[in-house]
Amino acid sequence: MDEQTRKEIKRQIEYYLSDANLDGDEFFHNLISKEKDGYLDLEYIMQCNKIKKAGWTKEQIIESIQDSDQIETNSDKTKIRRKDNKPLPALDEKKLINRKRSRESKEKKKGGEISPIILIFNSDKDAEIKWQDIESKYKSLNPTLSVLYTRFKTNEGHFGVYPMGANTKEGDSELNFVKEFEIDGIKFKVSLCEGKDLEKFMQENKSHLDLCINRERNKKIQKKNKTTLDTPVKLGDEEFNDIAKIKEKIRKMMSQVQDELIILDDSQTKFIKDLVKFHPEKDIFEKLKDMPFIGVGKIDPHKYTKGFFGLNETKEKVFEFLVHKCPDKIFIEDRKKNKDKKDK
Repeated sequence: MDEQTRKEIKRQIEYYLSDANLDGDEFFHNLISKEKDGYLDLEYIMQCNKIKKAGWTKEQIIESIQDSDQIETNSDKTKIRRKDNKPLPALDEKKLINRKRSRESKEKKKGGEISPIILIFNSDKDAEIKWQDIESKYKSLNPTLSVLYTRFKTNEGHFGVYPMGANTKEGDSELNFVKEFEIDGIKFKVSLCEGKDLEKFMQENKSHLDLCINRERNKKIQKKNKTTLDTPVKLGDEEFNDIAKIKEKIRKMMSQVQDELIILDDSQTKFIKDLVKFHPEKDIFEKLKDMPFIGVGKIDPHKYTKGFFGLNETKEKVFEFLVHKCPDKIFIEDRKKNKDKKDK
């Protein structure tokens, strides 16, 4: 190994464990924090894109950092750490957000989709405030944010947000948000949801968040393409020529739900059974078509997520399902039929 390569490797490894990197590298920061002696296994270093691209080996890395005044190895030379187990810098919230946005922007260019940033907010005491009022207030205080998702219960809640322009060429714009607000004398503090808090949020709320993401995406699609159908579709006893009307009917059914399961009447049951013929999961219609009853209620474990249930003769739940993708499937198939006609 020549001297220039040795210096290049040394410089890169020292950077990975520097304050300048670790205050914005949550992954490495967490790995090192978990170890009392502050060591980081070299296996993690070997997975870094720059290391893999350069083709450097563990042996070359160990050799290159022997004279470093910033890094040291363990006795068997399988791990590295900051010299004398130097304390880690605090994570920089702004840098974390910007790095996340940069990664997602790159994914978007590859055809991936940008995910919303999750903010967590807490009140100084229990509050009976509607989430709609909280969202409205926060939107008014954050004109540079697009608030996609809001949930609040008792004294804690979450926002799912994009910087304005996140789905456009301005997608790399920084995320700046108001960190304190007040409603009816109750104070709220807002911070970035990350680490274990973010893991917990995703475990408990991912399905609801995905519904909101899909709803927002479909709104944009329909706004661009309008919502009228070229060929009306019959669902139950009604004929629909507008996707918005189908969605409105679904919303009205779900709006009945408070805490108890609602049993649909015959007309609503026919509507849902016809609707699920367009369900992306083909077996849903097969499972539902012979069910004597259909109910609408809150889906466990996400008590705030409403969905539908196939019920047996004694009106007990047999299986649960969602229908939010069915209207979009109707719309897509209608557009495809229209295109095929034009092509002929």
